[in-house]
Amino acid sequence: MSKITITLYKAGWCRHCRDFEPFWKQLKKLLNDDKELEEIVTVNEYVHEIECADFLNKKIGIENIIDELKNKFVALVKDNEQQKKYTDRYNELKKKYETIKDMNERQEAMEKKTLSIFEEKGINGFPTILVEIKDNNDKVVKEFYYEGNRESITDLVKGIFEDKSIKIGNQSVKAYLEEKLSSESKNGMTGGFFDYSKHKKLKYHREYMKCRNLYLKLKNK
Repeated sequence: MSKITITLYKAGWCRHCRDFEPFWKQLKKLLNDDKELEEIVTVNEYVHEIECADFLNKKIGIENIIDELKNKFVALVKDNEQQKKYTDRYNELKKKYETIKDMNERQEAMEKKTLSIFEEKGINGFPTILVEIKDNNDKVVKEFYYEGNRESITDLVKGIFEDKSIKIGNQSVKAYLEEKLSSESKNGMTGGFFDYSKHKKLKYHREYMKCRNLYLKLKNK
């Protein structure tokens, strides 16, 4: 009996990965919740842990930017109430990002470990889906990267399970899953995008980017 291993390589800072996440979760649920597939399908994922904001902090130095930006505003804004507003805002922002310092060592260790896994498989873009077909002895007999449409659960199933040697009884897993999807769609199974505007890390990252862009404008005057 042939088996299949599906592995997603993604990054927390990658917009395409975030857009793909709802469909990946839907695929995982479809496969992991089905006891008929337990001995046939394995689903894995690896995440590149370092965040965009952390990378920018290391590269640019957020503390220096926020300090200088705060001073610029104090100098430019004469009104005391406005000064307090801007000063409090950047002090709060700075406080949020001070936690990054404590995360650096742990993140660097994670990054090294994760990158070694990515390099071993030749992963150089995100998200990447690696599909491995294995024999009864768990030896990989075929592998390929799925490069089809990532915004349709139906297309994911068609592309990933194209190998007809992956079977449940006399039926291919592809046909089995397509029938299951057809049945579930009639019962209202749907997918959608997560509202990342409410994600706290991204919220502060957006605030940081606004400050950085304003700072660069002021600096160049």
